[in-house]
Amino acid sequence: MMANSILKIYADFENEIHDMDQLANGRIHFGITNYVG
Repeated sequence: MMANSILKIYADFENEIHDMDQLANGRIHFGITNYVG
């Protein structure tokens, strides 16, 4: 159970980094992440 939480936090973090990278490149996305669960 703990491992799943850690993996989810890590995945969310990766998404945040990806989004910031896209913002930095001037490609803005709305409706960024859909959570399943």
